[in-house]
Amino acid sequence: MDVFDLPAFKAGDYTGQGNLKAVQALKDGKIRMSLNPIEALRAIAEVLTEGATRYKPWNWLTDPAPYSVYLDALYRHLDAWAVRDDDDARTGFSHLAHAGANLMILLTLSIRGLGEDDRQP
Repeated sequence: MDVFDLPAFKAGDYTGQGNLKAVQALKDGKIRMSLNPIEALRAIAEVLTEGATRYKPWNWLTDPAPYSVYLDALYRHLDAWAVRDDDDARTGFSHLAHAGANLMILLTLSIRGLGEDDRQP
């Protein structure tokens, strides 16, 4: 669906110069980074900071493990959260934040074509 097909745009539900600039930015194809939920990004950054302290900054990017390492960790954290274990016992951070960090790592490695893609055939 095109953003301009949304009801708010069809109804003309925007007013003021600021909103018109936002609409123009969308028309120009600019990515709205401000739509990222800051609480989730902060929680994931806390996990990545802990990892940088425990290992070294950017270790997952400079010397990536096979994809399955990050995928397994993502699944373990989601599984723990699914059975109402909200926080990781070792770090105290949310299992969802850990899963988010692993997902962001996998996405980045995939986009950049780095690491060993050892997914199932």
